[in-house]
Amino acid sequence: MSRLNIRSFFAWSGALLVVMVAGVLSYSIHEFQEVGWLPGAEDHAFDVSAAIPPDSWYGTLMRGTIGFTPNMTWLQVIGWVAYVAVVMPVFLSISLRRGKPQGEARDNTSSAPSPEVAATARY
Repeated sequence: MSRLNIRSFFAWSGALLVVMVAGVLSYSIHEFQEVGWLPGAEDHAFDVSAAIPPDSWYGTLMRGTIGFTPNMTWLQVIGWVAYVAVVMPVFLSISLRRGKPQGEARDNTSSAPSPEVAATARY
């Protein structure tokens, strides 16, 4: 029977969620640029449409999971990178912290009352 390290499992899955949320942010920046609420809709950072066709299965998978599109604007790239650069270290520092959680920091060696308290608590 194999055992699953819960701390490691949630650290990895949480890190994946941070990257996915950065993709949602990038997608929303793109939509706001199309509407005209954000500038830079024509300022493309890169265009790799020839190597990664947007309608291919792997292009669709990358767009759906991490928010990568073959033709991203500078504002999308900056938003994606800034979000991951700020949130990922904070998340990893909290989730991979070694030691006891704060709720277990006190010494719980004995849950029974001391003999003095037990003697005075008799009815």
